[in-house]
Amino acid sequence: MMQPIPVEEIQEPYDLSIVTNDQLTLIWEGVKKYLDRSCKRSNGRLTPDDIFYDCLNNVKSLWIIYDKESFDIKGIMVTEFINYPTGKKMLSLEHVTGNKMEEWVEMCIDALEDYAVLNQCNGIEGIGRAGFWHWVKDRDNWNKLAIFYEYTIEVENEKI
Repeated sequence: MMQPIPVEEIQEPYDLSIVTNDQLTLIWEGVKKYLDRSCKRSNGRLTPDDIFYDCLNNVKSLWIIYDKESFDIKGIMVTEFINYPTGKKMLSLEHVTGNKMEEWVEMCIDALEDYAVLNQCNGIEGIGRAGFWHWVKDRDNWNKLAIFYEYTIEVENEKI
């Protein structure tokens, strides 16, 4: 006869939360290190400060993934609602980064899908590193539409 699995073994060790404006300054130092890494990949398109002010002004939402026992932040996500002229509304996933993503990313994708439905979005979109496809490729209704490439113009050995 199988022994029942103790509750603590089947519960997720992590949880996630959208950070409200009044919480943003309180947790900023704990998330900035993750955004530093992610923003470096933008090749000068944005900085963590840009994201801070967009979150403060309710343009973007910052999500934190944290350990339930220690409350240590393990990762972050940044999302934004995009309303297209056609009437299509999408939840744009702009940043996903952190430590031990394999332990919490599936939970986050489920939460994003639910959040998009609750906010009457037509779907979720994002441009990211090719490795993110690994997390969603076997899920229903996720499609790989493109990979974003960039060419940098150099004039006399300087990037412009």
